[in-house]
Amino acid sequence: DKEVVLAAVKQNGFALEHASAGLREDREVVFAAVKQDGMVLKHAAEQLKNDREVVLGQRPLNDWLPRMDIDVVYLRASRIIFYR
Repeated sequence: DKEVVLAAVKQNGFALEHASAGLREDREVVFAAVKQDGMVLKHAAEQLKNDREVVLGQRPLNDWLPRMDIDVVYLRASRIIFYR
């Protein structure tokens, strides 16, 4: 159920890992999870990993990396990707 998963990912973004494939493709669910913890992007559907708005919605990496002068930094496939 989307509403249950949405509530769960708002509390703990890593709940996305246990969501159905369909909900990992749902932009609203993934955005809420990524907003809670950007590291959960690895559990999102591939097309959402490349969605600029979803990626820009994330918090800095667990708050240890400041935003600096860029929109977002996130780890993907063991490399850092910078978006402007």
